[in-house]
Amino acid sequence: MNLNKFTVKSQEALQNAQEIASSYGNQILEPEHMLAALIQDPKGTVVPVLEKLGVNPGFLKIKVNDLLGRLPKVSGVSIASQSLSPALGRLIEAAQKQADDLHDEYLSTEHLLLAIVASREGAAGKLLRDQGVTAESVLTVLKEIRGTQRVTDQNPEEKYQALARYGRDLNDMARKGKIDPVIGRDEEIRRSFRCSRGGPRTTPSSSGSPASARPRSPRGSPSGSSRVMSPRRSKQRGSWRSTWARSSRGQVSGGSSRSA
Repeated sequence: MNLNKFTVKSQEALQNAQEIASSYGNQILEPEHMLAALIQDPKGTVVPVLEKLGVNPGFLKIKVNDLLGRLPKVSGVSIASQSLSPALGRLIEAAQKQADDLHDEYLSTEHLLLAIVASREGAAGKLLRDQGVTAESVLTVLKEIRGTQRVTDQNPEEKYQALARYGRDLNDMARKGKIDPVIGRDEEIRRSFRCSRGGPRTTPSSSGSPASARPRSPRGSPSGSSRVMSPRRSKQRGSWRSTWARSSRGQVSGGSSRSA
């Protein structure tokens, strides 16, 4: 077993499996310990795969704990005195074969999951199959998560579903009513842009004729009128206009970046 060909997550899973076995007083590492370690990492690949397959991780943890409680116990077990069972050794070999079949360069946690599901030794694989998990269904979900990515380094999870992890599906959020959709509101958005740019606004006359409308100043005086303003008052007014423009731009996502 060459740990240098394990991804960081699979190395962590092996280490966690040792700690779990020690906490249960188990001197021999079994596939059940490996499964327990895999489902305790919510940031890995295994838990999202199982959730997509309809498996309840909380329920699965309870069942795995029951399996661990049935394993032989030895008092005073330390990690240094532990060893791998033949079943777990064959499981890791099968996981390496899964990696080769997927043309991956490193053994990752999804390969361990596939090996557990396919294994007929022990109770770990049977537990997953009882939950409706099969090797074929795992591979199908992996294609959704991994896309065309292959495991070419020891941190492949950082590349999986980058948009899903760090972005937001705005269309999906709009459908769920979590954001206010902008589709179909073109005119409203254009009006907001005009206001944010400080463009001219017109006031229709009583007759309603567009020709009789004339621009007005921000304080309501006709644009053609001449007013002398003290430098102090002019400075205050300019500050007010600038603040208002910034606030208006902030109300519309993707608004113009030009000053009023």
